[in-house]
Amino acid sequence: MEPWESITAERLHLADLLDTLTDEQWSTPSLCSGWRVRDVAGHLIQPISTRFLLARFALDMIVERGSFDRVNQRATARCATRPTADLVATLRRHA
Repeated sequence: MEPWESITAERLHLADLLDTLTDEQWSTPSLCSGWRVRDVAGHLIQPISTRFLLARFALDMIVERGSFDRVNQRATARCATRPTADLVATLRRHA
């Protein structure tokens, strides 16, 4: 299997798995310190999200004084507020 085919299959599998989670499971802490499952999903769709704009990134970089980590946390938090169905659909659509 080609690498991109494998990545696509894994992303689709993840979307299928996320689609089965309850609201409580979406709020479960993940293995990423301080992030819930919802935050991890938000992080995964952040670069492909239509709400992720270069201008917003630039503004966040100014606000966060050039800290890419804090910008990433800020953008992830924004994406994680999206409805559950939207997170899954976006991940699936861009698999």
